[in-house]
Amino acid sequence: SKHAGGWDALVNKSSTTWRNLPPNRKTPGSDAEWQLLLKEYPQLIRRPVVATEDGVMTQGFSDNAFKHRFQIVT
Repeated sequence: SKHAGGWDALVNKSSTTWRNLPPNRKTPGSDAEWQLLLKEYPQLIRRPVVATEDGVMTQGFSDNAFKHRFQIVT
């Protein structure tokens, strides 16, 4: 998770799945608890997750961010 910017950056907290979780599941206290939550609800992961050879990892889609990240000129 640290390469992705932490659990808060990796998890889509605006999703219906997140909103429907019981309150006690929304506050994992350790990396192991986060991993268990994501194994149970993989749809919580903000997609797409993109890892490039330079070690940079991003998650989620934004047209402008992708153009900037991959230096796409239109």
